Amino acid sequence: MAIFDTDAYAAALKIKYGPSLVRQVSDKITALKLFGTSRDEWEGLRVQFPVQIGRGQSFMAHGSLGLLPTPANETTAEVQIPVRWIRGRIQFEIAVMKASVRSSGAFARANDLLMRSLVTNIADEKNRMLSSGSGTGVLCLVDVAGVGTTTLTVDAPGGIASDVYGARFLQPGMIIAIHDGTTISAVRTIVSVATNQESVVLDNAVSAAEAPNNAFVVRAANPSVTNLTRDTSYNNEPMGLQGIDDDGTLVGTFHNINRTTYPDFAATRISSTSLSLDALQRLTDTVDQVSGEDVTDHLVHHSGRRLYLALIDASRVFMQTGKVGTFDLGQEPMGKVVEYNGYPVHTDKDAIIGDWLAINKNNLTRYVLVDGEWAEETGSMFRAVSGQDALEAIYRCADNYSTDRPNSHGKLTGMTVTNGLVRHVR
Repeated sequence: MAIFDTDAYAAALKIKYGPSLVRQVSDKITALKLFGTSRDEWEGLRVQFPVQIGRGQSFMAHGSLGLLPTPANETTAEVQIPVRWIRGRIQFEIAVMKASVRSSGAFARANDLLMRSLVTNIADEKNRMLSSGSGTGVLCLVDVAGVGTTTLTVDAPGGIASDVYGARFLQPGMIIAIHDGTTISAVRTIVSVATNQESVVLDNAVSAAEAPNNAFVVRAANPSVTNLTRDTSYNNEPMGLQGIDDDGTLVGTFHNINRTTYPDFAATRISSTSLSLDALQRLTDTVDQVSGEDVTDHLVHHSGRRLYLALIDASRVFMQTGKVGTFDLGQEPMGKVVEYNGYPVHTDKDAIIGDWLAINKNNLTRYVLVDGEWAEETGSMFRAVSGQDALEAIYRCADNYSTDRPNSHGKLTGMTVTNGLVRHVR
């Protein structure tokens, strides 16, 4: 005998939904907080200002009635900071917007969801640009030339040498262009990312000619782009901390100033295969010697903080107080901030694994042309999609990041990290 159960009556039973749409992506932005914002107005093509580099050597101690030193001019150069535009676009059918107007019909209004998500996604991408970028837009390099399959093996996340986690900045659905710095050889869409973050599956196969070894991987506007300079992110991103805190290895000419010609416009870079307290002290000592300024903040990947905690664990002194103590777990705001020499050690999911950035945030500046806005020059932020009953909206920001004292920053680089990465979730 058949029993009339919930499966049989499923079509007539109501569904009790939760109160909201739950986001499964990260909204935590770290690197942007380290930059002060310039209040100067940005008009025209770029920001320009002169800087003094080096000293005029027209002074000395000498004997009675000795000759005065030969006059020498101070060395100056001109910093030029170009504006960098970041734009995003959403489209939605009118029917979807109408059907989601009331809470009884949907968890969130379709247009509100898309608009809020786009702003959050751009902010998260900007954090990647700032924390691990150098203005090139390179997400990784091809590690093994294409072999006629849809699997692409990659390394060097952020374009910085590394044999592991090459795909950490790649995401399913991302459209990428593969190129040699001059010509695009292939444009593909990422279908999935390997769990070990060392390869991706593409929508179409790539040959060795389309994906040669050590080719650059960057974002592309759509699957049909052919113009590398205009329609991809290559050399179009704002300057990031990897370019600011650099000695010329990654960015030889920093905002119009050649770091070989003017070494005072270079940061300290110390190679170290492992993290040690001595290496950290050498780094901060060197920054002090060359710039006369103290480091104010440190930025590392979470794995770098774990290395540091392991170092200082041996130096901890535990005292019996009858109470449970507070440990330096660094989990703000519930825990105590991890510090080195009294200055905070910030962690960021986008930081380069194996690097330790020591920076003076008083010398980091964000120059803003457009802080962030929805395009509405036509009188509305929504405009019709040609030939369809749909609307679209464009969000944009225009800014760039720089420093007037590159030598007040420094980095430890090349440190070996095990179990360095937890999956980067957007």
